[in-house]
Amino acid sequence: MIEIRPVSMAHEMYNDGLYFYEKAKEETNFGDVQRCYRFAIVSFASSFEAFINAQLKSKLEVNVTTIPNGANILNFLINGGRPPEEIGSIHKKIKILEQLYNVNNQLINSSVFKKFYNEIIVLRNAIVHYSSDKFTSVYQNQINIAVSDGAKLLTDTIRHFVNILPIKFPPYYSNQMYKPIE
Repeated sequence: MIEIRPVSMAHEMYNDGLYFYEKAKEETNFGDVQRCYRFAIVSFASSFEAFINAQLKSKLEVNVTTIPNGANILNFLINGGRPPEEIGSIHKKIKILEQLYNVNNQLINSSVFKKFYNEIIVLRNAIVHYSSDKFTSVYQNQINIAVSDGAKLLTDTIRHFVNILPIKFPPYYSNQMYKPIE
């Protein structure tokens, strides 16, 4: 029987990104390499969003009245469903996080976040919301370069956020190679 245990989705998705990146290096078939690259990119982007969601949830659990619609946002972060408009995109989530910590524009306007956004999040969006005009960006050199830098871009962004916000750096982001989660 499979044991069900509490997990950190940010940790699992980061670890999945590392796994698929390493798996891609072992593959010889072009399609299999691309599949691993796609999953690595989506995993790194998902890890970041899970990290942001956890920070929002943690702060809103202390006081939901610090922002408009705080109770609905917290309810979504706990129970899921359709996200409130206020957190309908990663940019909106970061703006809310900045409001909660009174650090307006220090996160969203940072060059570290912008680089991660442009190289990982935009590519993730091209993969998840695929259209034929995005074929080149998904299957040419862009994905190869992005996935090889993905873990570093993600950890640099998390480290930057942690340097600004009064939160701790999650130790699993220090791993640069896949390691099964115990």
